[in-house]
Amino acid sequence: MSARARFGYRFALLGGVAFGYDLALVGGLLPTLATTLALDGVEKGVVVSAAKGGAVIGAFVGAAAMRCFGRVRSAAFLSALTLPVGSLLCALSADASRVGLAFGRAVVGVGVGALAVIVPAYCGEIADDLNRGRVVACYELSVCMGMILANVSTWFEPSETYKLVLGSPLVIGFWCVVGFMTCPESPRWCVRAGLSERAKESLRALEEPGSNIETLVSTLENEEQRATSSGERDVSFWQALVDATRGGWREAMDGEERRAVNLILCLAWFNQMSAST
Repeated sequence: MSARARFGYRFALLGGVAFGYDLALVGGLLPTLATTLALDGVEKGVVVSAAKGGAVIGAFVGAAAMRCFGRVRSAAFLSALTLPVGSLLCALSADASRVGLAFGRAVVGVGVGALAVIVPAYCGEIADDLNRGRVVACYELSVCMGMILANVSTWFEPSETYKLVLGSPLVIGFWCVVGFMTCPESPRWCVRAGLSERAKESLRALEEPGSNIETLVSTLENEEQRATSSGERDVSFWQALVDATRGGWREAMDGEERRAVNLILCLAWFNQMSAST
């Protein structure tokens, strides 16, 4: 297996499992939580949907972070910040506060939403042509694997282990940080940020033949010059967040991908109506 495929699979596996596990975790615990916190129907809906609401915010945060700080550092930092904090809030609030539980779910959602943007971007940039489809498929399968693990974790006496289960994303967050930080940065982002020497280091870590490195960096530099008029090294995080939010909504509502966005929204609606999640 090539180094490009190996690092791509690592990123896809960790990001996918974290996404599926954290979003599906509350499903098996909901009857116990409803009894413990005396949740009515609306409150149960809020607890479940808080993670997806956080994921919407996290998608824009992830887009801005990976633009300013790179794919690897952004994925590791956001995993370290949101998954442990959110899971601990959920565990501590499980028998004390509806608001705390929902807020903890939202914090976790921010993390997995950010990973849902960063991980595919990294995999698409790092994987070679031969393995790119397999790496992307690995990410999708890993999301399902995370959902399966979440449901398995709630099979065993959920009324007694629910706090432990709610805190378990902390473990996944730890391994995400370790796994992400052992991956080289995307050479394309390094070139885009004006870090050509770092791009060469990343290509060496990806076991690219030395004779190809200069050519690849020059090719990336030419592609980036055609794609954008200025580098991204001087863009602040807040400006990147504004650009990602404003540009994302504009592209979704009025851009070339509007038809695709509408189709996806319809699929998501039917997904929910059929209770497939």
